[in-house]
Amino acid sequence: MSIATAPVSPFEQLTARSGDELAATALATAAQAGEDQRLGSLVVVVHPERDDHRVLAASGIGVLRAAVSVAVAAGNDRLWSDAPVNDTIEHTVRSLPEVIRAAAEASHVVATHTGTVRVDDRIEAVAIWFESATGVASAAQRRSTLDQLAAAADRDAERSTQVAADEAAAAVLAGGEPAQAGSGSGSRQFDPTDPDLDPVTGVANRERFERALEQYDSDQAALVIIDIDYLNQLADDFDSEIANKILLEIADRLVNDCRKLDLIARIDADTFCVLYNEVDRATALQISKRLSIKIAEPLSTPDGPEVIMATIALAHQFGLVDTDELLRSATDALISGKKTGHGGLFLGS
Repeated sequence: MSIATAPVSPFEQLTARSGDELAATALATAAQAGEDQRLGSLVVVVHPERDDHRVLAASGIGVLRAAVSVAVAAGNDRLWSDAPVNDTIEHTVRSLPEVIRAAAEASHVVATHTGTVRVDDRIEAVAIWFESATGVASAAQRRSTLDQLAAAADRDAERSTQVAADEAAAAVLAGGEPAQAGSGSGSRQFDPTDPDLDPVTGVANRERFERALEQYDSDQAALVIIDIDYLNQLADDFDSEIANKILLEIADRLVNDCRKLDLIARIDADTFCVLYNEVDRATALQISKRLSIKIAEPLSTPDGPEVIMATIALAHQFGLVDTDELLRSATDALISGKKTGHGGLFLGS
């Protein structure tokens, strides 16, 4: 199996951040590596030197992904700071940074193989293969994956340069000054008094969500319920303002990861729903796995916890869609999942 030909699905292209082809490519390569244990576990860090970095991996290796996330958030780049470009270097488990070493030992990893993608001497991506007793991707496969990531990074850089040039030219033609890079806040703007929106997060409220269920008209639908674990305890340990900031950050992640035609809603104090239009069951499962990874990434909310946990439930229907049954199925899966412990992804019947 060749990692170099890992496809990027239309859904991944739509849900990657605008202009971030590198993230979409990383999602595809990580997902494909997860399909074959003989290729080892692949974790890809996108934009590790930026505040909006992303740590991507296939489902089932959350411990390794979380450990890398902690290292990135802490600025501990010892594993990859001197890693080669478009090739990999091998490290023994004993030589890994402590947080990654502990996760690797618990996952029975025997070695790591790390490579980087750089643009203008800036690290744009880090790929870490965790080798187990079942094997790891070959050197040629690893180089092929890094080449694929490098090509995506180059295209992103070219696109960013062109966009900046177009914006500067437009500003000059309008008689204004060229915009400075990074001058925008990047924050979503919403009216907290809008009767269709949740005033804390700016996504749809429960009433708007219920209307969407009633009006849904399609022969295929997926519903994901995301229950933030221990939110009341977070509010007690910190304060309600911190809890609200966490909710807003989670909502931002959902908005950034979903299409405009999908509905994101906050239906309870600690619960979000996403109603996806026209996705098959396999894609819906892929979406849910990615959302679980996205939500588990370190928080940027100051004075709050570093990470949160969430329990996620998925229900999918094809044919004559009954949205009431769809909601019941997802809710039952969520309740059943929380009885077995917090966190994780659970599927409705």
